[in-house]
Amino acid sequence: MAGILSLPEGRIADVIFFTSPRDACRLACVSTTFKSTADSDVVWDRFLPPEYASSPRSSFSKKELYLCACHNPVLINEGKLSFWLDKPTGKKCYMISARELGISWVDNPLYWTWISLPEASSWDHRVEVTVGLTGSDGQKRTVYFHSDQGDIVSRDDHGRFPQTRGDGWLESELGEFFYGGDEKGELSISILGIHGGHWKGGLVVQGIEIRPKSE
Repeated sequence: MAGILSLPEGRIADVIFFTSPRDACRLACVSTTFKSTADSDVVWDRFLPPEYASSPRSSFSKKELYLCACHNPVLINEGKLSFWLDKPTGKKCYMISARELGISWVDNPLYWTWISLPEASSWDHRVEVTVGLTGSDGQKRTVYFHSDQGDIVSRDDHGRFPQTRGDGWLESELGEFFYGGDEKGELSISILGIHGGHWKGGLVVQGIEIRPKSE
């Protein structure tokens, strides 16, 4: 440890940058030397995406600006998308609003109505979700839009059930997609009902989030 602490502050900053925002916060607790560097604008400026390089919040430190970007989503694309940072990793997260989704019969008031609600509503059916590049087979899984597992679990059903978020909405994990850097194309997420012939009701859609997988 003494050898590391003897390095110039700029070198220590270079080392911290190759960790993560969460590790930078942990290193700030190690010693006063680490804290000074780990909390510096030099380190946190590197964790911020280019969109925040010219932020008007000049009175904020770069770390404060980073935390603000994690907790305060920014509306983009005429309010149809929102963007924020994943707090532990600094990776970008997006919410695709319901109005931006391609929903069958969405313009027919007999089937869908645009409303604004602070809370979520459950759905009593399961769906098949496919996540992958357009034109590929993608990853398929069964997802439930209600949290009551009841007798379904006893039938050894391996579908995914929703979890309650901190804001009160129910959230279901639709799938995973790993970007290796070489893939080209559009990411497609499709949700199809499994049981045909049965009308469904009571679903309130806030949107679809795309974010890094939690460790």
